[in-house]
This record gives sequence, structure tokens and C-alpha cells, in this order.
Amino acid sequence: MNSKQSSEEMNPHTGPSKQLELRLAEIAKQEITDEEVAANWRTEIYGEEVIRKTLALDKLVRNKFTKANKAMFEWVENVEKMKDNKSYEQLGYTKFEDWIHNQSVSMSTVKSWLKVHEVYCKKYRFTCDELSIYDSKKLNIILPLAEIEGVTKEKVKEFLDSITSMHESDLKSMVKEEIDEILSSSEARLPDGS
Repeated sequence: MNSKQSSEEMNPHTGPSKQLELRLAEIAKQEITDEEVAANWRTEIYGEEVIRKTLALDKLVRNKFTKANKAMFEWVENVEKMKDNKSYEQLGYTKFEDWIHNQSVSMSTVKSWLKVHEVYCKKYRFTCDELSIYDSKKLNIILPLAEIEGVTKEKVKEFLDSITSMHESDLKSMVKEEIDEILSSSEARLPDGS
């Protein structure tokens, strides 16, 4: 990065739009390979420079998404500590829910994230880094399968690998089919009279 660029990026009068353009130009030059550009069939339509900047923006969005998810997993770990240790009482709250309400987060959101953390991080020992690349909505779609006793980490990982390439409705169908199969095979193995 040259001194002109760094001074433009540091200038408080440079608008966010200009800062984004500078960042995208830097990513496009340094992080997007010629092979990535050439592999994109749309390059012939839009041109190499447009595709290079689009790939840079896509990369920036994915990186921010991953950072935001990682922050949410770190946040929920801290929330869980506050809940388990009843540390909120030291702040004058008699109930965990009151402390959560003061954090400007709905209790349903907190419960959802706590459940995701409980199952994926505690039960299956996935790390925040491993999970941060996945859409939390899709993690919740797979959750009922992951909660079934006896489902292996490998099976959960197989479904996690499907998240990025599958539409939500297809993922829901796949999870439902798998749950139905597990439950029917479990019933078949139950001893007579149970």
C-alpha cells in the first residue's frame, strides 16, 4: 500500500464509499488471482476488471460474515458464563432474563444461540472458528438432527458441509429425511414389548 492510499484511508473526510473502493482495489490487486478471474465465465461478459472487483467484494463480504459469526459465538460463550455463574446478580439483576433484556437482545435469540453453542460446541466439540463460516439459520435447521442421541460428529459434519451449497428448503427436507430414517431404524431395534 503506498503512502497516498494510506493517507486517503486514514483521512476522516474520505467517505465510507471511497474507503470501501480503496479496500476493494487493494484486495483485487493482492488477493484475487488471475486464475480466479479466468475461471469465472462471467469475465467474458463483464470484463476482467469488473469481475476482479466483484470477487474482491465477495471475499470481503464472506470475511466480514465469518468475523460477525465468530463474534456471536464468543458473545454467547460469555453470556453462558454470566448465566451459569449468576454474575448478573453482581450487577443488581435478580433474573438472567432481566440482564439479557438490558443487553437489547431478545431472550428467544439468546436461547437459540445458547442451544447452538450447547450442541455444536459442547456436545460435538466444534470450535467457534469451524462454525463461524456457517449461516446461523442453517445451523438451526440441522440442530434437531444434531440433538438426537447417537448421531456422530461425522454425520453432523456431513450436514454442515451441505450448508453452503444447499437452499434452506432442500436442507430442511434432507434433515427431515435423515431424522425419519434414524428414528425408524431406532424403533426397529427396540426390544419386543417396549
